Amino acid sequence: MTTTLDLAMQAAAEKAIKSALNRPNDPSASLVAIEPGTGAIRAMVGGRDFAKQQFNVAVQGKRQPGSSFKPFVLAAALADGVSPEQTFPSGAMKLPLPDGQTWSVTGAHGGTKGLMRLRPATEQSVNSVYAQLILKIGPEKVVDLVKKLGVKEEISPLPAIALGGLTTGVSPLEMANAYATFAANGTRAEPYAIARVENAKGDVLFVAKPKKNEALDPAIAYLTTNILRGVITKGTGKSADIGRPAAGKTGTTQEYRDAWFVGYTPQLSTAVWVGYPSAQKEMTSVHGIKVTGGSFPAQIWSSFMKSALKSKPKTDFVKPEGLTIVKMCVDSGMKATAFCPTTSGGLFLSASLPEDCTLHT
Repeated sequence: MTTTLDLAMQAAAEKAIKSALNRPNDPSASLVAIEPGTGAIRAMVGGRDFAKQQFNVAVQGKRQPGSSFKPFVLAAALADGVSPEQTFPSGAMKLPLPDGQTWSVTGAHGGTKGLMRLRPATEQSVNSVYAQLILKIGPEKVVDLVKKLGVKEEISPLPAIALGGLTTGVSPLEMANAYATFAANGTRAEPYAIARVENAKGDVLFVAKPKKNEALDPAIAYLTTNILRGVITKGTGKSADIGRPAAGKTGTTQEYRDAWFVGYTPQLSTAVWVGYPSAQKEMTSVHGIKVTGGSFPAQIWSSFMKSALKSKPKTDFVKPEGLTIVKMCVDSGMKATAFCPTTSGGLFLSASLPEDCTLHT
């Protein structure tokens, strides 16, 4: 039997986890690395004491994803016509729900009381912005997309999923595979670990034929990646900087019970989860710190990816058709005119270009 596992990457995954969480009472960690576009599983660590517990967190574990679920909301919103430069109030707020109840959300992780654009709100993981975003587009659209990206568990179309509040949870395998679809510009490949099976005589009994389909428009996938790159370069995932083009998202659940970093390059998509298997113990003091997605998960991800990709070229993501770079007014978030004092380049869907700035005329 021939598997898809890369022995060097597998060793790198195990080393990255052991180096970061090396004390007896440390939480467990799981890592799954998948090749975008093919679905081949290149590395998998199922958690601490797998031989004793016979429970593979990477596949069987269903854990709350926290803000690592936000990219799915982002992609669904972009597909629905929301601009990366659209502004939202970013402070703590109470939002009315369709059933008449009120949803209280914080402006955590960098939120202020002022207006904030979707791109920096993603980089800083601002909950209140994403709560407004899912109410704007409807949770049903997010659930539909997540299913297309390969998440098998039933997800209730409730607003709380914008912040990763799921009924059952997701596995590291599902998260790595879903993000791999972004890396492959919308092409989803079914993950697999067995490549070939032969009998003792050398007769071929099985050869894997990975199933592929376009789960997301290439332009939407690329624009999502473009925004998620900022999480690593200037957002909550700075610890995941590996010195090459990469995108990803941190995730931390309430009471610090689960922490994630899921990220990818064009060659590899990797999900890292850190937590206690029972989910009953809070990670408020591990090596003296509270465990967030930007701490141990991002550090493990970075260590693994640097080693796994050290012999790979530093390739960039390939921009598909359907996207346009527009000169933007920094103050208004609209298309710059000759009167705008400060400008920068912004990436937009060609079918949804911003209007001319009305702030400077």
